[in-house]
Amino acid sequence: KNVRVGVHDFERHRAGLVRAMEEKRGHRLWKDVEGVWSKIAFLERYIKFDNILLCEDRRIVHGDLKVSNFLFEGNEVSGVIDLDTMALSRVAFDVGDAIRSWCNPRTENEEPEFDAEWAREAMGVYLEEVGCLSRGERLSLADAAPFIALELSMRFARDALCEDYFGFDPEIGHGEHSLLRARNMANLCEQMLGSDAMV
Repeated sequence: KNVRVGVHDFERHRAGLVRAMEEKRGHRLWKDVEGVWSKIAFLERYIKFDNILLCEDRRIVHGDLKVSNFLFEGNEVSGVIDLDTMALSRVAFDVGDAIRSWCNPRTENEEPEFDAEWAREAMGVYLEEVGCLSRGERLSLADAAPFIALELSMRFARDALCEDYFGFDPEIGHGEHSLLRARNMANLCEQMLGSDAMV
């Protein structure tokens, strides 16, 4: 049973950020968020959204396949946690979030360092092992990781103004922590788009 519907609803997240920019003009971080929003709008032009959003194929996906949602025993995966995002959805969301998380050894609080070689290897192994993807699904994977990074940047940028996200470091400050993560995810997206790993 799906608990969290629409986790990767890009247009909803985009509209949420636009609305926050309009409604929170007096917020102490508004000017900073405007700078992130400008970068997001610039990066959007280089992502092939149609390949992802017009892909009609659906599979059961985890929905939040970052590395911290795996349990390990030594080098072997022993389990997967945080199943509240599982849904019948697009494979690009899972693969994109996996590449975003696995191929950037930095935390969301740190300046990203996208490892294009890891990304190429991970994508190669994935495509080798999974023999059942449709042509549309395979096309959707090329921009999946920058898509997810940009989506996260929008979500964090919105929260920098609304300050209603459940997770933040009180020592950094609610809005300030979300602003930091928004910048880092936008920078990660930029690094991904500047590499040849996703081609």
